[in-house]
Amino acid sequence: MENIHNKEKGEIKKILKDIKGIGTPATRGSIIETLFKREYIQNKGKSIVTTDKGNKFIELLLAIDSRLLDVKYTADLETSLKEMVSNPADFKSFLTEVNALTSEY
Repeated sequence: MENIHNKEKGEIKKILKDIKGIGTPATRGSIIETLFKREYIQNKGKSIVTTDKGNKFIELLLAIDSRLLDVKYTADLETSLKEMVSNPADFKSFLTEVNALTSEY
């Protein structure tokens, strides 16, 4: 998702472009392979589409917390991770946010 910024507008477009997308090219293949193995996606002609199982999983994530499928939220987490490399003190604020997200479940 290196070029995800091309699908966005405004501030989020700049953030995504600055952090060079979401994830890394090195992880993309294994993520897609896992989605196929878990039957969340399938080939349909020349396209990859979600399966019924994949759609149900998306609905579940939306019910838990819609931010989990929000590109801006993901970009903010990516930015936080990159900032921790230069400022390890940011790790505490990152953990606070992750704990707030997961503590309800």
